[in-house]
Amino acid sequence: VGAFNSPTIRQETIRAIGQACDAMKSTILCVKPHPGDDVQDLKRVIGKESQVVMIEKTNDIVPLVKACDVVVTFFSTVALQALYAGRPVVIVAFPGCGGSQQQYVKSGATWVARSQSELEEHVRTLTSEGRDNEIASKEEARKKFLLDEVYLQDGQATKRVVKMALNLIQRTG
Repeated sequence: VGAFNSPTIRQETIRAIGQACDAMKSTILCVKPHPGDDVQDLKRVIGKESQVVMIEKTNDIVPLVKACDVVVTFFSTVALQALYAGRPVVIVAFPGCGGSQQQYVKSGATWVARSQSELEEHVRTLTSEGRDNEIASKEEARKKFLLDEVYLQDGQATKRVVKMALNLIQRTG
């Protein structure tokens, strides 16, 4: 909530996402409010689009990520979850959004929407029949980004941490 450059820019950006969804009649937008969001205010800002489903704040995001075709976010860690799940991620980086989306934008692992029309274009492409080639075009960047940002998803993190701790103890003791 506080990551945007201003409350007005936040509202305009959220409203544009609702309008983009409304323009794509076959698309359903599931909105998972941030823990700090006022849900009634969020509903008011998004509008009354029939394709919008508001998810409870307390719901686990993982099943939603697994079930969706595309994840659209501003600069959330849900983007990492989606990238690990192999889901395409569109980062909303409208002018004035602020936040820390630059790591996602620069990575090449995500699609970047700098306007409502770009958002619509990305979502249409990523939900079309030819989406596999588009998604495959980002696969190497996705793998590199995950390796660089969160390292390996191999179940061996505990072993690496213990080994590092033992090395540190041996050096100091």
